[in-house]
Amino acid sequence: MENRLDLIEFNTDYLDDLYEYSSQEDFYKYMQSKPHKSVAETEEYFLTKSVEEGTYLFLVKNVLEKKVIGSIIINKLDKLNLSANIGYGLNPKYWGNGYLKEMLLLAEKKAKEDLYIHRLEAVTMTINIPSIGGLKSCDYKQVGVIKGYYLFSDNKRYDASLFSKIL
Repeated sequence: MENRLDLIEFNTDYLDDLYEYSSQEDFYKYMQSKPHKSVAETEEYFLTKSVEEGTYLFLVKNVLEKKVIGSIIINKLDKLNLSANIGYGLNPKYWGNGYLKEMLLLAEKKAKEDLYIHRLEAVTMTINIPSIGGLKSCDYKQVGVIKGYYLFSDNKRYDASLFSKIL
C-alpha cells in the first residue's frame, strides 16, 4: 500500500493549510490553547516552535491532495538517553480515518533513522480517547498518569496519561 502521507520539514509555504485547522474550535477540544484568529497568528506559533532548541517540526502532507493536514513535533530531546517527546495535531476533517497512526509511524521512522532516538514519549489528556487509541495502535505503552497536569482557562484541572515507546 502506498503512503497517503509524507513528512516534510516545516516551511511557511503551507500557512493557509495550517491556519485552516488551527482556526477550528474542534481542533482544540483537548488542548489548553484557543483557535487562531489569523494566518499571522498561525505563522507566529509555528515559527516560534520551529526555532526552539532540541525541536524538530514536521508538516504532515496528504500526498494525493498535495495539502498539509497536520503537524508533528519531536522536542525535549535528551541527547544522553536518546529520548524525546512527540506531539501531533491533525485537521479535524481527517479524524477517524487512520491518519494519526500513519503520522506517528512516519515520525517514529524519522526519529529513529535520522535523529537516532531510542525512546519517544507522549502526553495526552486521559479523556482524549482518540489520541490514546492512536498511540496504542502504534504500540505505545501507558507508563503513568499525572494528576492535575492540565489547567484550562475555566480553572479546571485534567489528568494526563503518559505513554512511551522504544523504537
